[in-house]
Amino acid sequence: MIMQAVVDMLAERARLIACGSCCDRAMVGAVISDCSGKIISEATNAPHYGISHVHRCNVDGHVMVEDHCHSTLHAEQAAIIDACINHGTLVNCAMVVTHLPCIQCCKLIMKA
Repeated sequence: MIMQAVVDMLAERARLIACGSCCDRAMVGAVISDCSGKIISEATNAPHYGISHVHRCNVDGHVMVEDHCHSTLHAEQAAIIDACINHGTLVNCAMVVTHLPCIQCCKLIMKA
């Protein structure tokens, strides 16, 4: 179990990460830590992997589907992908996010 002071630190880090978002509609940050509180992944809503240019919603426009911008990966998705690639497993890990996750991200978080 992670202590409240660590959760507060992770929440502050997520807020800081959110400032680097490329979406002006919802600046979201997500941080994943292991059970000791060590950060293993952090992300903001960012361009899809493999896009040859940086898509910035506030410049290139939003691609809206059911009130969600699909121009970028959601912060939760990007953090989970990064953690899986670099850490291997999310067993006994915790995620802190600046915004309430959408239903698709909730499903992904529960499955991860």
